[in-house]
Amino acid sequence: MVWGFRRRKLMNPEKPMPTPSLYETDFYAWTQEQAFLLRKHQSSQLDLLNLIEEIESLGKQVS
Repeated sequence: MVWGFRRRKLMNPEKPMPTPSLYETDFYAWTQEQAFLLRKHQSSQLDLLNLIEEIESLGKQVS
C-alpha cells in the first residue's frame, strides 16, 4: 500500500452514476432546505458535512 495515494475506482457500466445533490445543483434551494430543516428540528435530515463547511467558510469571511 502506498500512503497518500488514493486508487481510482473503475467505472462500472452496469452501475448508474450517483445523482448530484441539491447542494451541487442548486445552492440557493439547498440553503432554503437546510434552514427549513433547522427550524423544524429535523437534524437527522440535514446535510451536515456541507452545512459545517459553509458555516466555517462564513466565519472565515468575517474575521
